[in-house]
Amino acid sequence: SASWEHTAAKLHQPHKELKFRSLSFSPGGSALAVLAGTSVFAHLCIYDVNPEAAKGHSVTHVHEMHPDAESGAIQAFLWLNEAVIATVMRSGVVRLLMRDEEEGVLEEQQRASSVSGVNTAILLSGYIVLATDSGLISFFDPVSRTTVHAAQLPLPKENGGPSVKPGQLQQMGGDALLVGMSDGSILQLPLAAIQLPRVDLAHVRVTADAEDSAAAFGRVRITAVEASFVMRVDGEPASSTAERPLQFDYSAAHQLLALVNSSGRLMIRRAAEPDAPDAPSAEETVLGAQMPDGACIGVDWEPGLENQLSVAVRNAGAALWRVGTTDGVQMWSGMRYRNSLNKFSSSHREFDPLVQSWSAAGQLVVGMSDGSFAVWDSLTSQTFASQRSGRHKHGIK
Repeated sequence: SASWEHTAAKLHQPHKELKFRSLSFSPGGSALAVLAGTSVFAHLCIYDVNPEAAKGHSVTHVHEMHPDAESGAIQAFLWLNEAVIATVMRSGVVRLLMRDEEEGVLEEQQRASSVSGVNTAILLSGYIVLATDSGLISFFDPVSRTTVHAAQLPLPKENGGPSVKPGQLQQMGGDALLVGMSDGSILQLPLAAIQLPRVDLAHVRVTADAEDSAAAFGRVRITAVEASFVMRVDGEPASSTAERPLQFDYSAAHQLLALVNSSGRLMIRRAAEPDAPDAPSAEETVLGAQMPDGACIGVDWEPGLENQLSVAVRNAGAALWRVGTTDGVQMWSGMRYRNSLNKFSSSHREFDPLVQSWSAAGQLVVGMSDGSFAVWDSLTSQTFASQRSGRHKHGIK
């Protein structure tokens, strides 16, 4: 059964009023990075994960990295390998941090974008891909410490500046980059013409030489690219808001794009084969469904076969859909619990998700606002749920 009691580990939190926003384990699980705080004041906490055979695992606070007025707020943090993590700052600077047994934590700063206003970043084929408010997409190579390519998206202008901004990035197969915009549209940036070789990040290290830590910035070739239009939900003037931003995920295995807009409308579309070799791909709608009232906090395909989609909605649960079915979405909205004192009685708890995540084995984990979590196995359809633990009293992040 799922339980907190043998897995809980207390994270060192110097300021009790701070809240954790997001966390990520290193690829091998020996370290943990947590973004704590709110707004521009959020800072990065790094922990060592210590395996203990008798009691499970424990964590040790190692380092904190705080933003400053020059670099701006932390927009994203990405593990490059087991020892090095990259933090992407609002100013376009990337800070590389490495855990070193003798030196503690080494830090190196490099400029990755020629303009400031970075709002999101992802890892793609070993490159750190950054997007700015002005629509500049930069590809930063952590090995050579240079920006090897940049592309300017054609954005509409309003009052001297862009009227829409990029908000989410995701790789679309191996030859395109999906860019989710603030107006609810999705642009497709072709990568075939760029021809960037895959970068091996296994041996990336941070130097202790102060001269190598300067904010260097190599020459950058900025090109105007034709970003093809992928999808926009019809019938809604603004399908993305600050309170309910556009959420989407792409399945490369089935060429399916799943999207939930600010009004809670789920749409799944597949790129159809074009009639002529030079003609653009048409689209066919596979599924359209209205989600329950509540903010969408995640749209995710399960890894591996990518046969199962989960859409987590606040105060409603998780909407599940399997590729190839005609039954529509199935809501996983709660579970019934058997009373430990009276085996003939039970109680029912409604789900209020704050976060969801798929395991590599196809298990969906949903963290709740009351500090509990639930697990659904997509292969066996078995479900497990934790009771609310005394050790974990707050919502799961």
